[in-house]
Amino acid sequence: RITQVQFLNATPNKSKNQIWHRDNTFPGLTAIIALKDVTANGPTELLPKSHNISNNQHPYTLWIELQNAWKERQQQHNENDQLASSTAIPSCQPLLGCLHAGDAILYDARTLHRGRGYTSNALHINKLNNHPSVKEEDNDRPVLVLRWDAVDTPPPGAGIIVTTANGYLGSMLYSAFYTFCNIM
Repeated sequence: RITQVQFLNATPNKSKNQIWHRDNTFPGLTAIIALKDVTANGPTELLPKSHNISNNQHPYTLWIELQNAWKERQQQHNENDQLASSTAIPSCQPLLGCLHAGDAILYDARTLHRGRGYTSNALHINKLNNHPSVKEEDNDRPVLVLRWDAVDTPPPGAGIIVTTANGYLGSMLYSAFYTFCNIM
């Protein structure tokens, strides 16, 4: 059943990075529907495969999975360049939920994710120069969020301690993603 409906609006230069979090510690589904285009400036950022880490599992498990995925990707690339370029193999980078208006992303409610900050230098420059026109990309970015959870496991499924721990876990894994990508 639908357990949550939210309207979220990212405002330029006011929307900051959220903490890394899970929508639920139990299986569920989250849908984000863009009501306007959401570009690389301010989308939802997701850590692939993080839904596989339970609250009592060591984050090193995801690191090993990332290494294996990267090795598999490199091996397939070496074996067949065309296959590697046409096959959807997960990247070692965090995923950005860039969407056109009307598009949606769906993800497991246990996936570590955050809303990224939304900055706008163009809006600031227009205000400094007393320029009345503001580009469409500088407007607010509304999205609709729908959540489906089991009746016996309502969100968030975690108290303040687990939520804080997930924030730290997300920050560590985010750093690991970029470290791993840079050394490979």
